[in-house]
Amino acid sequence: VTVLRPPAGLTVEEVLAALKKAGVVHGIDRDALEQAVREGSPAPRIIARGTPPVDGRDGRFRPLVPAEPRRARDDEARRRDPRDHNPVVSVREGATLGFLEPPTPGEPGRDVLGREIAPRAGRPTRVICGPGVIRNAAPDGREEFRAVRPGRPVFQKIGRNAWNVDVVPLLVHEGDVDVESGHVRFKGDVVVTGNVREGMKVTATGRIHVYGYADRAYLQADGDIRVDGGVVQSRVVAGARVWLYADLKAVLPPLRQGVERVLEAMRVVEGAASFQQKDIARFGPGRLVRLLIDMKFSDVRAKARAVHERLTQYEGELDYDVERLRQPVEALATGVIEDRFDIQGLSAALKQAEEFLGWFDGDGTAKAIIGYAHNAEVFASRQVVVGSEGTYHARIAARDRVIVQGAVVGGSVEAARSITVLEAGSPALPSTVLAVGAGGTIRVGHAYENVWLRVGTVQRRLRDSQRNLQV
Repeated sequence: VTVLRPPAGLTVEEVLAALKKAGVVHGIDRDALEQAVREGSPAPRIIARGTPPVDGRDGRFRPLVPAEPRRARDDEARRRDPRDHNPVVSVREGATLGFLEPPTPGEPGRDVLGREIAPRAGRPTRVICGPGVIRNAAPDGREEFRAVRPGRPVFQKIGRNAWNVDVVPLLVHEGDVDVESGHVRFKGDVVVTGNVREGMKVTATGRIHVYGYADRAYLQADGDIRVDGGVVQSRVVAGARVWLYADLKAVLPPLRQGVERVLEAMRVVEGAASFQQKDIARFGPGRLVRLLIDMKFSDVRAKARAVHERLTQYEGELDYDVERLRQPVEALATGVIEDRFDIQGLSAALKQAEEFLGWFDGDGTAKAIIGYAHNAEVFASRQVVVGSEGTYHARIAARDRVIVQGAVVGGSVEAARSITVLEAGSPALPSTVLAVGAGGTIRVGHAYENVWLRVGTVQRRLRDSQRNLQV
């Protein structure tokens, strides 16, 4: 309230009456009001405040067991068997892994006119259970999650309000993965005590640990990947499922919009009298879909190829809402569309997949840790760490950060937030690219000439060598 040239004898009661007449009935600060009347200053004074609402708390998943072993102190490590260097947390069948706290509605506020201000209700948290977990109703009404088999608990945050919970078993493959042993595909964690040889694949829904090296091989895990030796002319993808889902979030909407355009065109064509008289009306929707895509909607095939290429990069089964896209999207991408092709079903499946992927925020938790990389591709949904032997003409990419404890010679290193490398480029001046997203940071101990640095859309090439470079 502002008091301007207060008349003689103005009282607090008169001001209160004026406030009531104006409808101000809540949050009146009587002390501030009395001071304003007493001083008669024309300066604005706050004499009534509304009560802000208290927003509801989002639902939360509360683990009851650790997913990682407790780090031992140095004295404990000395007493422990030195060969026990890689402890793994495990649970028994029937163990309670955690519970889900429901969201709260919040508490309403009130403005100075006495009107209620609605709070933001808490958002629910979604928990996707793997095959090693079931959900039950606890006696106190909460949802709890129990292990249906012994193994390692996995708590993977896949979105702001979404978790993947599972219990995965462990497979130890003694020796090399080679032609004699065959590919290794396992629903759980995989340990390879030897090397992964040329042309071989190791895929896991958990983690992969290779004690040796990977030579012209393919390693894919939904969790972390560790290769103690080198990665040579190989492809390594840690956090493969989350990496794929982040890519699909960008390419699914254009395909869905294209499919909806085809559906609309089909409705127009099917309603025409001339169409009803032709034989094609008897063959089912697939033939009409082929004609429309060939004659008018060729861009839909290109959009389907973008989705199909990403789906085929993942070895193994995906979540149902994504997995069921494989066959119809492949048909659109390749042009092999049968007469009974259900394009309406595909449209509905694309919408459902988009809704499912909305729970994923793209920030995975998986790491790839390798000794070195030569002419290789190494991807991780969170972080890549390369040892002191560095990378040579390789492509390294992570959604969060990359750390190279040696030299990066040729090739590229890409990360969303930060890159830290000991050395970039070489005296031979190979083209070497270090790229981070907008607002990211690049740190290089020694960068040679002809190293490209890119932050967001801004890039520059070094014209001379620089030390202790930070961009």
